[in-house]
Amino acid sequence: MNVSRLRDLMVIAAMLLFAAREGLPYVTAFAQEDGGDVVAPAAVPLANNFTYQGKLTQANSNASGPFDFQFALYDAASDGVQVGPTVSTPGLNVTNGLFSASLAFSANAFGGDSRWLEVRVKAVGAPTYDVVGRQELTATPYALYAKNIPLAGDGTASTAARSDHNHFSEAWTGNGNGLSVTSSGSGDAISGTSSSTNGVGLAGINTAGTAIVGISEANGYGAVFGTNNAGYGVVGDSLHGSYAGVLGRDPNGVGVIGRGVNGVKGEGVNGVIGNSTAQGSAGVYGTAFAGSNCTNAGPAALCYGVIGIAESPNTAGVGVMGYGTNTGVWARAASGNATAAVFDGRIYVNGLIDAPAGSVKIPNMQPDLNNVRNIGFAGLQFQQMVAGSFVNGSDIRMKHDVAAITEGLDAVLALRPVSFVYNEGDDRTQLGLIAQEVQPIVPEVVSVGEDEAQTLGIDYAKLVPVLIKAIQEQQAEIDALKAQLGQ
Repeated sequence: MNVSRLRDLMVIAAMLLFAAREGLPYVTAFAQEDGGDVVAPAAVPLANNFTYQGKLTQANSNASGPFDFQFALYDAASDGVQVGPTVSTPGLNVTNGLFSASLAFSANAFGGDSRWLEVRVKAVGAPTYDVVGRQELTATPYALYAKNIPLAGDGTASTAARSDHNHFSEAWTGNGNGLSVTSSGSGDAISGTSSSTNGVGLAGINTAGTAIVGISEANGYGAVFGTNNAGYGVVGDSLHGSYAGVLGRDPNGVGVIGRGVNGVKGEGVNGVIGNSTAQGSAGVYGTAFAGSNCTNAGPAALCYGVIGIAESPNTAGVGVMGYGTNTGVWARAASGNATAAVFDGRIYVNGLIDAPAGSVKIPNMQPDLNNVRNIGFAGLQFQQMVAGSFVNGSDIRMKHDVAAITEGLDAVLALRPVSFVYNEGDDRTQLGLIAQEVQPIVPEVVSVGEDEAQTLGIDYAKLVPVLIKAIQEQQAEIDALKAQLGQ
């Protein structure tokens, strides 16, 4: 049966809408017999489906027989985004034009926004569906009332409170004070208790300011006081790398005081970070008063003004870190014969060692460099002048996953040699390639810098195997042409 002109589908009955499920958690039906009492059956949870009734006409006549229907929910009268799955009802019986279908979309398909229902129909066995249009779904009167019931305040709540008023797993949003409690007696204004090892007695979250503020107007009392018989008195966690878990401020005195065997102890990738905004003041200041008990017999016998220990198993642990716009760490000796800094271990310098003439001394100018190997160094070197030659380790015993390269003549022909002048430095013209152009052709020769801009660089030495491969392929073509000409 051809249904290509089935465009006059009309809805003749209202839908039993989803809003009842939001406003009425259970539906109870009542039946009454003559002379009997009202019987209330057990409450049954309301399902997600609703009934859709319509009338199908074909060539100005009521259609009859089985038809295949599809129903899709959208957020706009045309185009838009489909909400939830497509509901198919193959072989739905149509009697004198009338049909009825039970539609069940996703549970969260109806959240209060406008929805349009698109209906598609075809005869059983027909290859394609005809779209007969979209119709806006409107709410029943009681559903509209449930949407506009009187509520106090201008915020939103994740759940509604029960009559016993337990507020577990609830959340409120608004524009004023979230919760204000005043107690004039000896009790606590706010008290939170959690018996779980992962629970928090009292938690405060603020996405744009301070989460919890404690104010004490009594002399000698703390604004925030924490006591724990088996753990930490006060714990502060910050998920942002630029801010501290616990911050103490005093414009006229000391921000944080720690008393104990260890006055202040910091744990983490960076144990303690101190900032000072006053000229001549220290971000972190430590003094050791052990006097003559200090010796240089070893680390345990020393007296530390400031000590930082990082026990991380990888390179991310930093015992003491200094960061400055000009000077990160400044070590100074009290006299010319004293030692400003002692390093017992490897020293890594990522930068330039600079000093006035005569200030740097390396006593051993002939170190033992026998059997020295440095494999896999990637860095930026500019205008370096060396004497001699570089030898790259290439022993087969140092390698694995050895395979022939595929980049050859085609890759070389795709490269674009250019001349250029660096933005920084002298104005001399340079010859080379553009890393961004080389990367999709021979990505193995392009490296990404560890700087913030992730500057790209080219290892031109790695292009040698590609050039060798290109010459081999070119020679093979020459030999093939010679063979053809010799026939």
